[in-house]
Amino acid sequence: FARNAYTDTMVNRTVFNYRIISGMHDKPVHIQKTDRILIASKDSMIRSLDKLKNWLNGEEIYLVIDEAHHAVAKSYKKIIQYVADHTKSMKLLGLTATPFRTSEDEQGALKQVFTDDIVYKTDLDTLIKKGILATPTFIDCNTNIQFTEHLGVQALKSIENLDTLPENIANDIADNKERNRIIVEKYLHNYEKYGQTIVFALNKVHAIALNKLFNEKGKAYGIRSEFIISEVQDMITGITISNADNERKIEAYRNGEIQVLINVNILTEGTDLPKTHTVFLTRPTVSTTLMTQMVGRALRGLKAGGRVSRKRDPCRDPKAADPADRNFKDRRVRTNGRCCRGYVRIGQHAGNRTD
Repeated sequence: FARNAYTDTMVNRTVFNYRIISGMHDKPVHIQKTDRILIASKDSMIRSLDKLKNWLNGEEIYLVIDEAHHAVAKSYKKIIQYVADHTKSMKLLGLTATPFRTSEDEQGALKQVFTDDIVYKTDLDTLIKKGILATPTFIDCNTNIQFTEHLGVQALKSIENLDTLPENIANDIADNKERNRIIVEKYLHNYEKYGQTIVFALNKVHAIALNKLFNEKGKAYGIRSEFIISEVQDMITGITISNADNERKIEAYRNGEIQVLINVNILTEGTDLPKTHTVFLTRPTVSTTLMTQMVGRALRGLKAGGRVSRKRDPCRDPKAADPADRNFKDRRVRTNGRCCRGYVRIGQHAGNRTD
């Protein structure tokens, strides 16, 4: 907002107030009627919708939902309905790089929320040509390790519909020392080319095992690794890993203090890590949405603060659980590439200046 606050885009206004509502920033109870823009996390607002009532006050509201493919969830629908019920009129806009749902049961659900359907879109090739995204290079790496020879019909349906592996298969993959060795050595043998790398692990057991191996084998190369997962007790140390611990590790990665950051379903959305050069997809998935999100962590182009080209190095386990051919793909993508409130003074756009 601050970078684009110019008189040719914001007519008849010279200044506006904004407030950021999240667990790391401000609280809903501090919302003022003078706030023109609220930038809020879903989790913070869903617990305090009543604090919006005076702010909404029957006015016209423009509600923008980022990562809009989540808007079919009950929590989002509750927020949307609350805003609609307490305003004179509401315009709803959703932004997402993945405007679809994986589950067959949810096909068409987004159109029920965003009734005008898709009003604008751009494709990957266009964004690459404009330099906003980098050009990805995909490299396969066969693990030659089989896990799912004896999957039953029910397990295959669970994988196809929910993108969920049976627990025994997931643990077999996470605990497989040979497969983990291949993953770590693939990086270490190419660390100068791969640079800073995000690893998507299958579960917390897998993340901890990979992190231990990366740090043990990486010492000789000067490589440091960390892992981030949802708030749980560390299985090795017994220490609770909090969101604050995760933020500290993310910041260390952002500053170049660690080279490998392993995560379980945390870095798929909403995290800005422009120095990421490579993504290792070491977890299987049949979800187009999830695959797009994971690959996208390393697709920042020059005009977005990244680099020109990106590589992806996928490892492939034979007879894994893709419902069609039972081939799960582990992929690596190589790429080149706390303020809570305030006001913004609106300036004159460079194109309109006469000086």
